[in-house]
Amino acid sequence: MGKNGKAVICVSTREATLKKRLRRHLKSLGFHKTDEGVFAPPGAGKDVIRTIHSIQRDDRLAVNREFISERFSSLIKYFASGKDIDVARLSPVLQRRSSDTWESELFRLAALTWSVRSRTVLAGDSDTLCGTTITAS
Repeated sequence: MGKNGKAVICVSTREATLKKRLRRHLKSLGFHKTDEGVFAPPGAGKDVIRTIHSIQRDDRLAVNREFISERFSSLIKYFASGKDIDVARLSPVLQRRSSDTWESELFRLAALTWSVRSRTVLAGDSDTLCGTTITAS
């Protein structure tokens, strides 16, 4: 009890500040509070997801601008165009890669340049990057 006889609730200032900043950020992205008190996105679909992630995406592109300009020309040959993909010929295989390989650089470039990033990448018959399984990250 406080001096005036009312209950005192101890709240971590750091935690309260973090929650306030998070709520403000979600509102700036278009999230709204439902009747249940849960923050919900402003809609569904790829366009909404792209819009929500655009600020983070722009920041990541700015931070990685040098990597993109240095490595794009040597890695672009591993990307396939949609018209070049024969889905029936795909035989995806999971492979662990170290962070110091050209494949990890290829995935990094794909993650930076594709509109929706993923953790799973599919390679075609000739080690061509041709698709992605969209997963939450």
